[in-house]
Amino acid sequence: MDYEYLKRYVLGEFGMDLSAYKDNQIKRRLEILLTRTNTDDYKGYVQFIKKDDGERAKLLRALTVNTTEFYRDPVVFDYLKEQVFPGLLKEKERIRIWSAGSSDGPEPYTIAMILDSMAIPTQRFQIYATDIDNEVLARAKVGKYQERRLAKLPSGWRERYFREVDRGYIISDDIKNRVSFKKHDLLGKLLLGPWDVVLCRNVLIYLNREAQQNLVTKFAHLLESGGYLILGWPEYIFQPEKQGLTRVGPCTYKKNS
Repeated sequence: MDYEYLKRYVLGEFGMDLSAYKDNQIKRRLEILLTRTNTDDYKGYVQFIKKDDGERAKLLRALTVNTTEFYRDPVVFDYLKEQVFPGLLKEKERIRIWSAGSSDGPEPYTIAMILDSMAIPTQRFQIYATDIDNEVLARAKVGKYQERRLAKLPSGWRERYFREVDRGYIISDDIKNRVSFKKHDLLGKLLLGPWDVVLCRNVLIYLNREAQQNLVTKFAHLLESGGYLILGWPEYIFQPEKQGLTRVGPCTYKKNS
């Protein structure tokens, strides 16, 4: 009952429905917060954070997944560069790309760098990036990162696209200006399509089976015919053909014509 009380609070305060998430994933994160604030149960923790805006912000941080890096899983981004983007750009004058659950920006900025490295003019693509957390979106717009998060970038990209500053690196304004960031809850209404590429990586693993299926169904509906859905390594669509999708590459599903 205490957990149900917290879930109702989170739904009303943040608009997040924790019923769609795996209970054990969420509870592990919450236990750390309860221990640090010396509260014994979820109801007591809710009463605590109602009086503490700083702790309220920490709760939202704990409930959202914000760990990512540039060029994460290189084989996936290499496939986008070598197969997905060339094919789409050969067929279309302009492509629309959505990084859903983008955290503080490494994924959509990686896409922007890939397209720049391919010498694709900016008028031929749009990159949208969304997250539910205002703080990470603000950090994304600043574009400052620790060196360790740049470790997987292809050779020469750090020097080409970043400027070294005190205790980190800032991405170039040219790349920054190619991405539009927006607050958005994936479990609410999805952004209007159609989309040519949707990246939703390492998000489904935190959702229960029903929420996973619902989200994949929505993505498939919003994809342009011949468009692509890109997931994370631990994620897999069972019977993708039922969604009108075919697995065509690493973590990559294509919408059937």
